[in-house]
Amino acid sequence: MKNLGTIIILALITILILREIGGCNGAPGDPGKADTVRITDTLWQRHDTVIYKKVIVKETIHDSVPPEYLPSPMYDSLLVQYNELAKDFLAKNIYEDTLKVPAIRGLFIVKDTVKNNKLLGRSWTADFILPTVKETITITKTLPPKRQLYIGGGIVGSRSAFESINAGMLYKTRKERILGVTGGINQNLQPQVGVSLYWKLF
Repeated sequence: MKNLGTIIILALITILILREIGGCNGAPGDPGKADTVRITDTLWQRHDTVIYKKVIVKETIHDSVPPEYLPSPMYDSLLVQYNELAKDFLAKNIYEDTLKVPAIRGLFIVKDTVKNNKLLGRSWTADFILPTVKETITITKTLPPKRQLYIGGGIVGSRSAFESINAGMLYKTRKERILGVTGGINQNLQPQVGVSLYWKLF
């Protein structure tokens, strides 16, 4: 009779726990997914450099002499013509062009120097900003604690004797309280039942 009463108590406790668990899989009140915010930030890193390059003549092409460059038969006119041509020939002509690249927020400056009918050198200056994309994910809503059910068992004894063997269930509520119920038998094959309750401290 005592065994029957123990079994009934154990069954009632198990039913109460199962009722508390009811609907934890797909039931109303499912906490769903956490809410997240995705923030994309673009950082721009500046690059500023100057490069000089000596240009090598690849090909020389001689053209016919235009009439304005033909020598004058008069000495005085020829001297004036020579001096003007020499001045123009020895002058340095510096050409500069700016190339903008909107996609990278920058520009390239190309500078050529011409003297004695030769391209003496070329330099280019780069001043641009390259983007670096940084993505930050922030969780704005964390998932509430879920209900959980555990089953297991254990053996109680000492170094000299076996005392009892038991099986049980632990149920963790959403408020993070743990309810437990165990049943087993001792070394005299007498049934045992136990109930436990735990609270979260930290």
